[in-house]
Amino acid sequence: LQDLTYTLMEETGTLGVRFYSSQRHIAARKTETMSISIEGLEEEVRYKVSKTLDGKVIQVKPEHEDLVRLAEKTGTSLRLLRDFVKKKIEFGDVLGL
Repeated sequence: LQDLTYTLMEETGTLGVRFYSSQRHIAARKTETMSISIEGLEEEVRYKVSKTLDGKVIQVKPEHEDLVRLAEKTGTSLRLLRDFVKKKIEFGDVLGL
């Protein structure tokens, strides 16, 4: 820690470095897989679902690597694929909504 502090001071010119202790609470999350059909291809896409302690869905997030693979295969932008996959998950039977 002391070496890091001195490096920060030397590289940035700051005269002091403050350290704070903190805690992090992590939402429960689970990785799932779904099959989607896009441009004539049937592909598997992994996604993470994070939930509160009482089971309420906080966020659904497709795996970036899977989106990149789909983008390369279909020529579709990552943004459009991410939106498409999220809608399939959120409005499909996947989350039971």
